[in-house]
Amino acid sequence: MVRYFYAAAAMGFGKGYIWHRFFKFPRFNTITKTITLKQKIGNPFAIIHLGNSIYNRIGLHNPGIERWIKEYYDPNLILSIAGTDDELEKIIEILEDRPLRGVELNFSCPNVKLLKINKYQK
Repeated sequence: MVRYFYAAAAMGFGKGYIWHRFFKFPRFNTITKTITLKQKIGNPFAIIHLGNSIYNRIGLHNPGIERWIKEYYDPNLILSIAGTDDELEKIIEILEDRPLRGVELNFSCPNVKLLKINKYQK
């Protein structure tokens, strides 16, 4: 039997669980915005409305892992993380004693210019 994995990603609109204020999703997992080792300010004019479209260039704006743990940690979340190999290793060490539903490795954020995330990228 195939089991489906349901998830709601955060993108740039908050902490990843805005809909949970209004609805209960017992079989719906929530993925956070991508978190990095250190705080990232992101890009100015990160979301631009162009007619019926939205242009997103947020640039991984986030509070950093330590602050995220203090303010937002919830073991029922799937945490999205990004960084260099060394930064990812440090994030995993920090999270070692904190259970999570899962971890997503963000290797492909299009809004981070010239970021060589890991040694396997060309």
